[in-house]
Amino acid sequence: MHNSASSNFHILYLIQYFGVPDDSAVASRSFEFVRYWSQAGARVTVVASSAFINDRQKLGKWFNDNVDLRIVRQPYHNRMSAVQRLTSFLGFYIKGMLSSLSVQNVDLVYASSTPLSVALLGKHLAHIFKVPFFLELRDLWPDFPIEMGAVKSEPLKRWLYKTESRLYEAATHIVTLSPTASQRLVRNKGVDSERISSIPNGTTYPYFRPRKTKSQLTRTGGRHLVIYAGTLGKANDVEWVMRFINRALRINKRRNFHFAIIGDGSELSKVRKWHRSQPVSRRPFIQLVPMMSRVEVANWFIAADFSLITYKPLKSLQATSPNKFFNSLSGGAIPITNHTGWVGQLTENWKLGIVDSDPQSAAKRMLELAENKNLKSTYHRNLVSAARLFRRDEMAETLFSLFKEHLPR
Repeated sequence: MHNSASSNFHILYLIQYFGVPDDSAVASRSFEFVRYWSQAGARVTVVASSAFINDRQKLGKWFNDNVDLRIVRQPYHNRMSAVQRLTSFLGFYIKGMLSSLSVQNVDLVYASSTPLSVALLGKHLAHIFKVPFFLELRDLWPDFPIEMGAVKSEPLKRWLYKTESRLYEAATHIVTLSPTASQRLVRNKGVDSERISSIPNGTTYPYFRPRKTKSQLTRTGGRHLVIYAGTLGKANDVEWVMRFINRALRINKRRNFHFAIIGDGSELSKVRKWHRSQPVSRRPFIQLVPMMSRVEVANWFIAADFSLITYKPLKSLQATSPNKFFNSLSGGAIPITNHTGWVGQLTENWKLGIVDSDPQSAAKRMLELAENKNLKSTYHRNLVSAARLFRRDEMAETLFSLFKEHLPR
């Protein structure tokens, strides 16, 4: 172990889903943290899977010499079955362990979970290296897969909850992505609040520079642009999105709205079937766009007037910290969400957009808001203020300071 409480220490960063902005659609939180920490003087070894890396040639240019990227070949995608996902998680644990064991002079292990197997990998490596173990919880596992019905076996549920509890006990510090997640750990899991920090997903100004106009993206003129940009998975309530668009097109007599669904996932076939079933007169107003890199999707958030952020009404999802929300802040797209957790509360309390669990009502409110220039400009001013408050470089700095506090002097 290389003892140092200065900025010159060595972080072993474990994350199954990793990518860079011009190559991948994966969340850029981890990428930006690595960039910030390495530029602040720390050495960072990243052990990640190849799942969201399309062109390895694009990786190196983003990082300085303080970063060592160890990419292990392990596929993963949202359309995998439960068995395929478990195989992927186990595969990354084994390959990640083998890759990490040769890393020299580690001062701290930072494991970003989901899935739970990455947290286990972090716990075991921190024990082997005898260093502090930081656990980042991106979702509330195993609550989320159990609520989604993916885990039905009672013995397996008990094992998952016991494993979760042991992980929390082993962690030097736990990082959640929302205050709601922190509160649930304290109330439901008995974790001491002193050992938890809430560091949400943040806003990313550097990639939010317009490269294409609205008309270039949509091939339409001055219509209001409404986007859903992100994973089309079972948790994302794409039925809500489809019902919302149906209602909006039915009541929008002026035909001055354009809808774009951008993404990929297990529910994409359902979305395509819905799109094909639309009356011919409506189809020009609905655009299906393949998943794209972070840099490319930034254009859509900048061009969009409104952005949809939807989730199924599950308790574990109330604590989520969706990138779609922070991309909306960065790009200035007014969020429309059915999320009643902390993102919904922020949207409502700070007057950032529309919160409504009913897609019919939400569509009507959006059409009314589009005609109310004063209220729209108020929302846009509030979006700019919120974007400044959630800058991701400041999140990275907060976490970096936490690391230094837990290293030997």
